[in-house]
Amino acid sequence: TSRRVRDVSVIAGTPLQFISRFRPRGSEDDGRMELDADRIFVDEAGYCSLMHALTLFSNGVPVSFLGDHMQLPPVCEIDPALILSSMAKGSGLRNAFLWDMNAIYSEELLSEGRGRLAASYVDGLAPDLDATVRRDLTESHRFGQNLAEILDRHVYRNGMTGCGEGDLRIFFADAPCGERTDRKNEAEAEAVKGILESSSPEPSEVAVLTPYVSQVKLLKGMLGRYKDCVMTVHASQGREWRTVILSVADNGSLTKEVPLRFTSSSTGMGLRIINTAVSRAKETLVLVCDAGFWASRKDELISDILEEAQPLAPGQQL
Repeated sequence: TSRRVRDVSVIAGTPLQFISRFRPRGSEDDGRMELDADRIFVDEAGYCSLMHALTLFSNGVPVSFLGDHMQLPPVCEIDPALILSSMAKGSGLRNAFLWDMNAIYSEELLSEGRGRLAASYVDGLAPDLDATVRRDLTESHRFGQNLAEILDRHVYRNGMTGCGEGDLRIFFADAPCGERTDRKNEAEAEAVKGILESSSPEPSEVAVLTPYVSQVKLLKGMLGRYKDCVMTVHASQGREWRTVILSVADNGSLTKEVPLRFTSSSTGMGLRIINTAVSRAKETLVLVCDAGFWASRKDELISDILEEAQPLAPGQQL
């Protein structure tokens, strides 16, 4: 209620709740409650849509963005390839890129305009920050120094250090797979099943992550009491588990325009997805993949993690 809003010191909600329930201080009464705030904080700013974040500036107060811009971007239902094609043709979806960028690009749009931001989207450039004051947090209290060093080399490049209790335990299970026509990987699914049967962790303490919905469906159908532990990497955002098992799913056999779309460091999305997945683990990380294929790709994040990992033999407990 309006009275309750006036009496509290902190109001928590999503940008969409702000749009639907509040109006800026001093604006014309339109039936929504007036938001009389001194400052606005946006958590998970890298996951917040630019178009949602822009509405917050209508309050005329400082806006602080907090979050990891190198993890998952906002969810956009329109395929980036279609957006880029529409921009090149000047067709009806040419402005859809504004919904595919995160809140940290707010200054660039407000100060430079749509044209500059469109160029940044096409070229995959980092946000242009001038008036925005930036501070980097370089200590991770979730995982150990071994993973922090790997992520700093491939992702952050800002001197990240790990302050967790000891190094992260990292294993890999080699699951070579033959020719495939879709994103499902049965060899990896069987390997994940074997790991869970051998170790019998509590379902609440383990997550089985994979980049692709089709692999999620395959795993859920095979894992019995662990089926609710299976999810896409996107669904894991903001959560953490004692043990994370990552089914990479991709290898070199799939015939696709972008065969490693969500797993290769050479694609912006792939780098963010693997970074998000491996940083969900608090104590133990297991990569299930075609180890020979990924180890041969020396510039990849997955390859570097494999160098740190110990092989997990069939039947070995975690």
